[in-house]
Amino acid sequence: MMAASEDYSKVVDKIYALQKEQEEAMAANVNYKAGKERIQEMIEYLKS
Repeated sequence: MMAASEDYSKVVDKIYALQKEQEEAMAANVNYKAGKERIQEMIEYLKS
């Protein structure tokens, strides 16, 4: 039974690691989009 709980623990650790990676990727994507929008707003402002 000990081996099974160790395997379960490894799986849970992997899931947490993947979840954290995904959250970081989503945050980076949001920051990228926000930065892109700000640049677009600056371009519009400079055109006027």
